[in-house]
Amino acid sequence: MSRRRAATLLQLGDELKSRWQTKLLALEEGSETELCSRIKAFLGSDDGSKQLSNTKEIGLILRQASNGEDATAAVALSFLSDMYEACSSRHPIRRAIVHLIDDIQSGSIGSTAVQVLKQSIRERIEVGLGMVDDAMPAVLGKIEHILDYLLSFSENFATGDVCIQDTSIELLQFANSVVSMQVDRVKQETVLIQQQKAIEGCMLTVKLATLVMQRCYEKLKTVFSTDDTMQSLMADLEHSLSTILNDSVFVKDCQSCTGLAIVSVYRITTPSGEFPKKIVDLLRPPSGQSSWIENLTDFSVHCILRGLLAVVPLEVLSAKTLGNNMFILLDVIFPKLLVITGRCVEAGSRQALAHTVCLWSSVVKSYVAGLSDKEGQGDVAALHPGSVVVSGLLEYLWANWDDHMDGIRYQMRLIFDNLLATERIILSSDDCQGFLTGLLDRISTEDWQVRGKYGPLYCLVPHFGATRILGRIPSIHRQLLQVMGDRNVAPHAKDLIEKLAEVHMTELDQSGCDDLSVWNTTWVDPVIDVLCFCETSDRTLRLHVVEFCLPVLLKCNPSCLSHALRELDLKRISGHDSLPAMISFVRVARAHGLVVDQHEQVGDAENFWHGIVPVEKLKSALRHADDQVRTDALALICQSHKTTQAVSSIDFELLRMFLPLNMNSQSSAFRALMLSTMKKFFTRLRDSAHTLQKMARKAKEPAGGTCDKSITAYKAFLSFVVDLVFDGLHPGSSFQRASTSLHLLNSLIEAFQSAAVGDWFQVAEYLPPRYLHALILSLEDSYDVNRQTAISALHCLSPYLLPTARKEYVDAMTAHAASLIYSPRTIDSSTGACYLRLLAGSYVTGLSQMISLGDSNRADVPYSAEDCKAVEMSDSSSSRRGPLLCFMWDMLHQLQLQRDSVKCSLSLLANNPMYGTLLALRLVMADLQLSNLLDQAAWREFVQSLIDVSLSIAETVGPVVTHSSPEGYLTEDDQGVEEFIVPMDRTVVELGVSDNSNQTNGREQTGFTPTSQLVLVCSWRCMKEVSLLLGDLVERFSLHTVESSGLLTVDQVKTIGDFFTKQLTECRHRGAFEVAYVGFFKHCSTLWKSRDSNLQRLPGTWMNELLDMLQSATVSQSLSFTRRSAGLPFFIQTVLSTEPSVSGRTWLHRVVAGLLSIASMPLCQTPDEESSLGLPQVHALNTLRALFRETRLGDHIMPFVSDGVIAAITGISSDCWAVRNSSTLLYSALIARVFGAKRAKQQHARHNCMTGRQFFSMFPSLHPFLVDELRKATDGCSSSGMVSLHPSLYPVLLLLSKLYPTAMEGADTSLNLNSFISFVLRCGSSSVMKTRIMAARAIVPLISLANVPAVVTQLLDKIPSTDSDGCVVGCVEQNQLHGVLLQLDLILRCHVTENSSTPSHVIEDLYASLQGLESRLWIATRLNRCNVTRALFINLLREFVLKQERVGNLRFVARKVIDKLIVDELNPMRSLDSQHIASSLCLPYDLVGNVDLQLALLQIVLDDDDDDDMCMDSDGLLRSLLHHEESSMRKMVIAYVAGRWSRQKGIVSDCETWIVSCLYKMALETETDAQCLQAIYQALAVLGHSVTLVLADVKMEVVNLIATVINRALEATNRPELCQAMMSFTSCFICSISEEQFAAEEKVNELLERWILLIQYCSADERVLELRIAAAQSIQTVGTRILLINRGSLVELSLSAWIQLLRLLQDDDVDVRQAAATCVSAVDTHVSQGSDTSVQQIQPTWALQLVPHLLVSIYGTSCPDQLFEWLLAIVWGTGQLKLDPTDKPTETTSGHEGTPRELFVKGDINPYAEAAVKIDLASDTLRILLLHLMAATKEASPHAIISKSQSLLAKCLRSMVELIEAERSRSLFCSPWDCRERFLDIYAVVRVAHALKEAGQVEPTAESRKWCCKHMLDQVGSSVCLPKVTRAIQLLYDCQ
Repeated sequence: MSRRRAATLLQLGDELKSRWQTKLLALEEGSETELCSRIKAFLGSDDGSKQLSNTKEIGLILRQASNGEDATAAVALSFLSDMYEACSSRHPIRRAIVHLIDDIQSGSIGSTAVQVLKQSIRERIEVGLGMVDDAMPAVLGKIEHILDYLLSFSENFATGDVCIQDTSIELLQFANSVVSMQVDRVKQETVLIQQQKAIEGCMLTVKLATLVMQRCYEKLKTVFSTDDTMQSLMADLEHSLSTILNDSVFVKDCQSCTGLAIVSVYRITTPSGEFPKKIVDLLRPPSGQSSWIENLTDFSVHCILRGLLAVVPLEVLSAKTLGNNMFILLDVIFPKLLVITGRCVEAGSRQALAHTVCLWSSVVKSYVAGLSDKEGQGDVAALHPGSVVVSGLLEYLWANWDDHMDGIRYQMRLIFDNLLATERIILSSDDCQGFLTGLLDRISTEDWQVRGKYGPLYCLVPHFGATRILGRIPSIHRQLLQVMGDRNVAPHAKDLIEKLAEVHMTELDQSGCDDLSVWNTTWVDPVIDVLCFCETSDRTLRLHVVEFCLPVLLKCNPSCLSHALRELDLKRISGHDSLPAMISFVRVARAHGLVVDQHEQVGDAENFWHGIVPVEKLKSALRHADDQVRTDALALICQSHKTTQAVSSIDFELLRMFLPLNMNSQSSAFRALMLSTMKKFFTRLRDSAHTLQKMARKAKEPAGGTCDKSITAYKAFLSFVVDLVFDGLHPGSSFQRASTSLHLLNSLIEAFQSAAVGDWFQVAEYLPPRYLHALILSLEDSYDVNRQTAISALHCLSPYLLPTARKEYVDAMTAHAASLIYSPRTIDSSTGACYLRLLAGSYVTGLSQMISLGDSNRADVPYSAEDCKAVEMSDSSSSRRGPLLCFMWDMLHQLQLQRDSVKCSLSLLANNPMYGTLLALRLVMADLQLSNLLDQAAWREFVQSLIDVSLSIAETVGPVVTHSSPEGYLTEDDQGVEEFIVPMDRTVVELGVSDNSNQTNGREQTGFTPTSQLVLVCSWRCMKEVSLLLGDLVERFSLHTVESSGLLTVDQVKTIGDFFTKQLTECRHRGAFEVAYVGFFKHCSTLWKSRDSNLQRLPGTWMNELLDMLQSATVSQSLSFTRRSAGLPFFIQTVLSTEPSVSGRTWLHRVVAGLLSIASMPLCQTPDEESSLGLPQVHALNTLRALFRETRLGDHIMPFVSDGVIAAITGISSDCWAVRNSSTLLYSALIARVFGAKRAKQQHARHNCMTGRQFFSMFPSLHPFLVDELRKATDGCSSSGMVSLHPSLYPVLLLLSKLYPTAMEGADTSLNLNSFISFVLRCGSSSVMKTRIMAARAIVPLISLANVPAVVTQLLDKIPSTDSDGCVVGCVEQNQLHGVLLQLDLILRCHVTENSSTPSHVIEDLYASLQGLESRLWIATRLNRCNVTRALFINLLREFVLKQERVGNLRFVARKVIDKLIVDELNPMRSLDSQHIASSLCLPYDLVGNVDLQLALLQIVLDDDDDDDMCMDSDGLLRSLLHHEESSMRKMVIAYVAGRWSRQKGIVSDCETWIVSCLYKMALETETDAQCLQAIYQALAVLGHSVTLVLADVKMEVVNLIATVINRALEATNRPELCQAMMSFTSCFICSISEEQFAAEEKVNELLERWILLIQYCSADERVLELRIAAAQSIQTVGTRILLINRGSLVELSLSAWIQLLRLLQDDDVDVRQAAATCVSAVDTHVSQGSDTSVQQIQPTWALQLVPHLLVSIYGTSCPDQLFEWLLAIVWGTGQLKLDPTDKPTETTSGHEGTPRELFVKGDINPYAEAAVKIDLASDTLRILLLHLMAATKEASPHAIISKSQSLLAKCLRSMVELIEAERSRSLFCSPWDCRERFLDIYAVVRVAHALKEAGQVEPTAESRKWCCKHMLDQVGSSVCLPKVTRAIQLLYDCQ
C-alpha cells in the first residue's frame, strides 16, 4: 500500500496550499461549509487514494450547484482547475477532473468551467512569457511543466478542445516565444544533459504549436489574412522551425515534429488555391530556381514530406497542379522519397523513412478506395503493375525485405499489404490474379534461408489463398519446417505457417468441409515426422518446432491434439520413439489451457497422470536421455494454467525421482530451464497452499482434513528439497551439482522468505546449524558464481539465524578469512574476501558488532574498537555505522601494511599480494546502503584514503604491467633475489592469468614458483582490483558539491580519470588493461551524465588530445607499441560506447572520421619492424577494428562501414607489414559486422549473406570502389608463367562471395552484381591456384538464377573444342582451363545439386548448355597433358553427365570416352614405375595429379558396379586395386566394400569371400598405411556376427586372430582412429565366440583379459575422446556377453568390465556417458525379460541407479562372495581409509599436506566422477545384496557373508568413532582438500555401516548411539557437520 500511496499522492506546493487556505478562511464565513471541508481534507491528506475520493466528492457538490453563477460552482471549478494544473501527466486525479468537467459540459456550469480553464490557460501563458528571458535550469523545468499542462487539454478532453479554440492566438504566441528561446538555448548550452533537456522542451513546444495550428486551422487562417501581427508571428515561427531542421544537434524526434509544424505553417500562410503549387515549388522547383530545402539534410527533407502526408488533407494531395499537371502524391512526393531512401544509411533515419513510405502507401490506398468506378482512371494508371511508381516501390521493398532491423521489415510488410490492397481495387479480377501469380512465382524462386522471402509470402496468403499456394508450392509446409533449425529464419517461418494454417482452416470451413483430416495431414503430420525422425544432433530444429509451430497449430485447431496422439501411438507401435513428440504436444497444449486436468478418475486412475498421460510414460520421459524431453516433462508437471492449482501426490513422487537425477547436469541451458521451472513450481506451492487454507477456513474444515493432509505433503516435499540441496554441498561435489543446489535454495528462499510468522512453511525451521555451516562453507567453492549465489542465499536469511551470531564462530571465520586474503592464490583470496563480505553484512552491519583483522588499538585508524563501543552505548544510530566504518578502516590499514612491505621489493608480492584485501574492500563497499551513511564527513575521509592507497598500489606495480616484456620483468632492486623462491607458511598453487579458476580434483606435484611469474601475476591482479574498485566508486558514489552532499569530489573523479587514461594508453599486459576497461566504462558512463560541465566535457577533451597526438608527425612514446595497440582501442571504445545516444553520437562521428583520416594517411617511408608498431595508421586501424566489433554502438557505427572497408582494403596494399596486419584484422571485423559470424556448413548457403541490392543500398559508395579495385586486381591475372597477385584481390573476392542476386532485384545497374561478373571470370585465368579457387567461390553467388545458363555457355566457349578430325582447335592454357572447370563445377553444384528450389526450366536450360561438352571431351583424354584438369573434368562428367538422362546423346558419347580411359589408366598391367616413365613420351609433370585422375576414374567404376548390382571384380580390376601402390586408391576401394556390405546388412555373397580373405591378409601382413588399416578394420567390423561364416579356419585360430589385433590395438593407442576401428573389430569377434568356448577355452580367458585391459586403457579419463567413445561402444557391443557372465573363472573379468562401464558412466563427455547408459539399458532389458525388448534411451544418472539392482540380479545368487569383496574394494578406494574386513581399520594421512604445489598446474576436471556417488552406488549395491541373501536364506542356514558383515559392522562403528574423534579436534575452517579427504573417509564408513545394519538387522550398541548423539548431532564441527554425513549417521541410529 505504501508503494501505491507514494505513486498516486499529489504533492502540492506551499504557495498553492497557502493561497487556498486563505480562500478557505474567507469561505468559512459564508455557507460553503461542506465544500470547504472537502477542500481542507484534500489539502491535508497524505494519501493519494483519499485525495482522489475527495476530488470525486467535490465533483458531486459541483453537480448539485444550481447554475454557473453559484458561488459553490465557482469555488469548486477554481479549485479543480488549480489541482488539474498541479497534477503531472497521466495522474489519476487529472483524469478524474477531466471526466468530471466533461460530464458537466452542457449548461451554464459547463460554460463557467470553460471560462475558468481559459483564465487558467492565460495565466499560465503570462507566467511562462515572464520566464522566457530567464535561462536557469529551474525556470526551464517550470516552462516544461506549463507546456505539459497546455498539451494535456488535447488529450481526450472535450472541454479542453473548446479552450484551445478560444485561446489559440495566445497559445501560438507563447509557443513562438518559447521555441525561439529554446533554440537559442540549445545552441548555447555546453552541458549535454542540459542541452538534451532544452531539446526535449523544444519538442514539446513544437508539438503545442502543431496542435494549435491543426485544431484551429480555419480560425488562424482567417486571422492571418487580416492581421499583420499574426503574419509576423507566423514568419518568426517558420524561421525557428527552419533553424531546427537545419541544425543536426536536434534529435530526430524533434525534427520529425518540426516537419509536421512547418507544413501546418505553410497551410495557414499560403492561400488555399495556391497550396498545391507551393508544394511542387518546394519539392521540385522550376529550372533556374532553388528551394530552401535543398540545403537541408535528407532526413530533414523527409520530415517535411512526412508532414505533408500527415497534415495535408487527401483532396489536396490528390490534386493536380496547374501548368505542369503534376499529381502531387505520385509525381512529386514519391520520387523525392525514393531518392532520399537511396541515400540514407543511418539506421534510425532508414527506419523513419520506412515508416513514411508506409504512410504514403496508406494515403494512396485511401485515395484509390475513395474513387468511383469511372473517376480518376487516368490517375490510377500510374499505379498499374509495371508503372514507374509500382516498380520503384517494389524495388524499395526488395532491397529492404531482408533488413537486419525488425522495425524496417515490419514496415515493409505493411507497405506490401497496402500495395496489394491498392492493386486489388484498381485492377480487374484476371489482371489482379496475374499480378499476384507473377509475384508469387518471383518470390518462390528465392532460397528458403532468405528472410526476405517470408514477408511477401505472408502478405500474399490472404489475397492468393492458402489452397492455391499449396497447389503451386506443394512442399511449402515441409520446407518451412526444415528451416526451423535456423535461429534467424525460424520466427519468420513461424509467422508464415500461422497465416497459412489459419487461412487454410478458414477456406475449409467456407467450403463446408467438416472433415479436418486434410488440414491435419497438411500441417500436423509433417510436424510429427520432424519430431520423431529428425536427427538427435539437430536439437535446434526440434526445439524451434516445439516452441514456434506447436502453439500455432494447437491454437488454430485444438482438436488436432487428439489426431497427433493417435498418430504418435501408431508410430510407437511401429517401433519409433514417439515419446518426445507426445510429451511436447501435451505440454504445449496444457500450457495454453487446451487440456483440462482430471483429478478424480475411475478405473485405472492410478495409471494415468491427471487423466492425461500414462504415469509410466511420464516416468520414462523424466529419465530420457534427451534434455529437451526431460525439460518438457518437468514443465508438464510443474506448470499449470492456474497458478493456484493444487499439487497431487503423484506430482511429488515424480519430482522426487527427477530432481536427484538432474542435479549434476552438465548442460547450463538445461539447468537454467530446470531451475526456472522449479521456481515457478515453488510459487505455485505457496499460492495453492494459501488457497487451500482459505477454502478450509471457509468450509470450516476440522483438523486433519484434506487441507491439512495436503499441507503436510507440501512440507514433506519442501523438506526433501532442502535435504537434497544440502546433500549437494559436500566437499568434492562438482560445480554443476553445487550450482544447481545453491540456485534451487535461492529460489526456495525467495518464494517463502516473505512468509508471515505462523505461516505454514518457514524456511528457518528447515535450516539447522549444520545446514547453515555447510552453506557458509560453500564460500570455499572455487567458482565465483557459486560463491556469489551462496552469499545471496545467506543475505536473505536473518543474521540472528546464522552461525555468525556466535562470537566464537565469528572469531574462527575471521582468522580463516585473514589468512586467505594474504594468499597469492586467486581462489583463496576471493574466498577470504567473500568471508569478510559475509561478516560485514551479517555480523558487523546486521548485529552491530565489531571485529578486527589485527591490532585494533592503532593511532592511524580514526575509529578504534573502544571508540566503537563508546559510540554504541551513547548513540544507537551511530552504532549502526560505527562498527562497519571501523571494519573498513581496519582492512584499509592491512592494505597499507602490505603496500609498504611491497614497496621495498616487488618479489615480496608473493607474501603480500594485496589483491585479496582490495577485493574484500570492493565487495563490502558494493553492499553499502548509501542512504544509511549518516556521517558523510567520516566516510568522505575514508574514501579519500582508499583512493590514495589504491593509486599508490597502482603506482607500485605499474612498472611491471607497462614494461615491454612484463612476463620476465624484475626491478633492479629485485635482481639480487634468487630466481626461485618458496613462499612461506602457505601453499602457492595455480596463479594463471585467468580468474576463471577451476576445481582441481587431482593433486599437484611439489615444486617452486618463479619470482618473475609471481611478480607479474600479483601485479596485474592488483591493477585489476584497483581498476574495478575505482570504477565502482565513481559509479555508486555521488559528487560532493555545494548543492548536494556526496562522498566524491570533482578532483577525485578527475584523478581517477587520469589513472584510467594512463593505464589504458601505457599498459602492455592484456589482463591489466582489459579489466581497466571495465572500470573505465563505469567511469565514463558517469562522466557523460554528470551535471558538472567540467566533468561532462572531460571525455571529449581526452578524445581531442588523443586525436591530436595521433595526427601529429610523431606519436608519443608513452603509447603502447604492440600489434594490437594494447589498451588504446579499449580507451577510445569506452569513451564512444558510453556516449549518450540522445546527443546524436557527436563524438562518435568526429572520432571515427578522424581515425579514418589517419588510417588513410600515406607513409613517408617504410619503417622497420619495431618502429612500425607505433605508426599512427596502425593505432587508427586497430581502434577502428575495436569500434566495429563493439556491440554497444549498434547501428550507430554502420554509416562508417563503407569508409572502413575502403581503408582496410587500401591498407592491405601497404608496404608496411604492421599496417597490412592491422588492415586485415579490421577487414575481418567489418565482414563479421556486416554479415555476422559464419555458422553455415554448406558453402553456398544463404547464412551470413545478403543480396547485392541490399548491400549496395546500405553502402552505395562501395560499388564503384569494389569494381575499380577488382579491375586493378584482375589486370595482372593471366595464365602465363608470371605470378602477379594484387593485394586487394582476395579481400574483394571474399566480400563478393557474401553477396548474391535475387529474383526480386531491380534493374538498377548501379546496384546489381552484373558489373563484377566479367572481372571474376577473368580471375579464373590466374596462374595462382588459390586465386582460381577464390574466383570460383565468388562467381557462384554473383550470378542471378536467370543468367546461369548463359554464364555456363560463356564459360564453355572459353574451352577449346575439337574439329571433325579430333584435333584441338586453338591454344590450350591449363590455368585458364582449370579455372573454367572450377567455376563450372561450383555453379552446377550450387544450382543443380544443393539448391532444391531451382525452377525446372532453369535446370533444363542448364542441361541444354552442357551439350557443348561433347566437343570438349578431349579434356578427359591424353590429348590433355594435365592430369589435374583431366581429373576435374572427369568428376564434372560423373556428377552432371553420366548420371543424368536429360543430357541425351552426350551421356553415351561421354560413357565411351570414360570406358576407354578406365581400360587405359586403371589397367592392372600398367604401372607408373621409373621404367614406364622413361619409355613414355609423357613429360615429368604428367605425374602431377595422376592420383586424382585415377581416383576420379575409380569412383566411376565403383558407382557403375554399385548401380548395376554386378558381382564384384568380374574382370580382376578390383583385386588389383586392392594392392595398388597408392594408399588413397586402396582406401577408396576398401570404403566402397564397407559401404556395400553395410547395405547388405553384413551378408557376404559367395563371389565376395575372397575380399574377406584379402582384407585379413592386408590387415595382418601387408598393409602399413594407418588410414587404410582403419578402413580395413571398419569394413571387417561391418560383417558383425557373420564374420566367422566366411572363414575356413578353425575356431581357435579365430581366437589367436583376435589376440593379435588386440595387441596391435594396444600399440596403436597413439592413433585414436585406428585403435577405435580395431576395438570395433575385436568386439564383433568376441560376440561371435560361443558359450562353450567361454566356459572351456583357456585362451579365451586370456583373450578377454587382454580385451578388458584394452578397454581399461582406452576408457581412462586422460585418454582422448575418440578412444573413450570407442571403449563405450565396444562394451555396448559385447555388453550382453561379457557383463552377464556370472559363473566360472570369467566372473572377475566380467566385474572388471563393469568397473570400466561405471567409469564411462561417469565420464565428462555426454556421448561417452550416453553410450554407456545405452549398454546398461540393454543389460536391463535382457535381465528383466519383459514384453518390451526395445532398448530405451535413458539418462546416464538413471543408468547408475539401475546398476545396483542389475549387479545383484546377475551375481547375487551365483557368486555373492566375489561381488561382496568387489563392492568393499570400491568403497575403500574412494578415500584415504583402508578398511579390510579381516584387519583392523587404519587411517593413512594425506601425503600432500603442507607441500607447495607448482605454479600454473591444473588437475583433471571431471564433474561426473564424484567419489561420493561411487560410495552411494557401492553401499546401495551392498545393501541390496545382503537383503537378497537374507531373503534367499530365510529358512536355511545364514549365508557366510551375513556373519562376516556382522563383524564388519562392529569394526565400521569403531572406525567411525575414531575418525569423528580425530575430526572434532581439527579446526572449524580448514582447506577444502583436507576436508574432502576426511569427508570421504567418514562418509564411506557410515554408508557401509548403514547398509550392513539395515540388511543384517544388527543394531548398534547403546553406548555408540549415546556417544554419537552427544558428540556429533548436537554440535557444528567441520566435516562431521556436513549434511550428507549427518543424515547418513541419523539413518544409521534412527534419530533426527
